[in-house]
Order: sequence, then C-alpha cells, then structure tokens
Amino acid sequence: MNNKLITDETLNEYMGIPGVWAVYEIIHNKRIFLNVAETENIGNEISTDINFMKSELKRGKEYPVYNNFGEYLFSCPNRYWVRKYTWKEIGECSNIEFICIARDIEDRKFRRKIEKYIAYKTRAKYWRDRRCFIPGNEMDRKIEQYIKNFEASNSSFRI
Repeated sequence: MNNKLITDETLNEYMGIPGVWAVYEIIHNKRIFLNVAETENIGNEISTDINFMKSELKRGKEYPVYNNFGEYLFSCPNRYWVRKYTWKEIGECSNIEFICIARDIEDRKFRRKIEKYIAYKTRAKYWRDRRCFIPGNEMDRKIEQYIKNFEASNSSFRI
C-alpha cells in the first residue's frame, strides 16, 4: 500500500495515473476517513472534486442522501448532483488531506476491490457504493466478511 500524501505541489504527479485514493480529516491526531475512490486518473479526479468543494450549489426540493452504512449525510435536490453536494460537505471539514492508497493499477476490478476494502475497513463517512446500503446487522456481517476475505487474499493492502 502506498499511502502517500497528495498535496497541491504533488497533484500533477498523479495526472493520468490509475489507482485508489482517499481523503480524510484529522481530528485530535486521528484520521477520520471521509471518502475513498478508484479511478483511471487520480490527479484529474481529485482536482475535479476540489473544484466541487468551491462551487455554489442550488437549493430546492430536498431528498435525503445516505452513505453506504445507512447513515444520513445531507439533503440534495437532485440525485445527479450527489457527487457535487458530497464534495461541498467534505469541503466544510477542517484539516483534510488526500492520500494515494495504490497507484499504477490498471485492473479496474482490482481497484474496486481495494476501494471497497478501504471504505469498509475505515467506514469512510461519505463513501457510497454503486448499490444501496443494506440496513441493520446484515450489512455489518457483509462488511466483516468482505474485509476478512480481502485480507486473506491481499495481505499487502492492510491499513
């Protein structure tokens, strides 16, 4: 696992680089993971998300948005704008840092596995899988099993 800090000065080094990255907030010297993503272009995706943090958002009829663990996050007027609203919310956090979890990984399926593992292991607050969350204990069992299986076959990606 890479876990290299991505700063304004190093962001260009990640342009065009496929891999997995994360953002966290530091509170009382502890990392609170906010989001994790796999991508074909780490630098471009982080740059886009930073721009979302600075953007103005429309308000109107609001719909609730939940993370993959069933926790309410915020309201959003349109399901197509969830990414923008997510990053606006993350932008309200203080003392955030971006890190590269794994770089130069061309295999998208493997990147997805790493993303899911890191999100589950850290319970990344704003992470949303491509599917809806499963309420209750069933989700906790699914998460525990996924972490166990991933660690058994990918020992180098423990955090």
